[in-house]
Order: sequence, then structure tokens, then C-alpha cells
Amino acid sequence: MICEISKKILNEVYGGDTKESREKAIKDEYFMEWTKERIKNAFKAGNGTEKDLKRYMNDNKQYCVFVEI
Repeated sequence: MICEISKKILNEVYGGDTKESREKAIKDEYFMEWTKERIKNAFKAGNGTEKDLKRYMNDNKQYCVFVEI
């Protein structure tokens, strides 16, 4: 599972993007969960792949951090 956490939330709520702030955000459920089913449904009209998620992650790395659990 991959968790997507907003950098804005990390900065405003937790005081910055650190390992500790990421862990707190996950504990407090301030993330979006990327499961295999969500990936499939989110891209290519229900036929998304991990490759699509990787592209999405690369395109959005300035706004979010992605943590694999």
C-alpha cells in the first residue's frame, strides 16, 4: 500500500516534511491510500496499472509525498 500525504498538510499541521511528521500524519489518517483496486479504477477508465501510479506520483511530487507501507 502507498500513502499519499499532502505537503501542505505536513507543513501546516506538523511543522514540515520530516519522517516523524509523515508518521504522525499516517497515524492521524491524513493521507490517501493507494491500493491495487484504487489504482486500477483511478486511471485509464478502470484499467490503471502501477506504471500509471508512478507517472502520477512523479507529476505530483511537488505537492505530495508518497510513503510505502
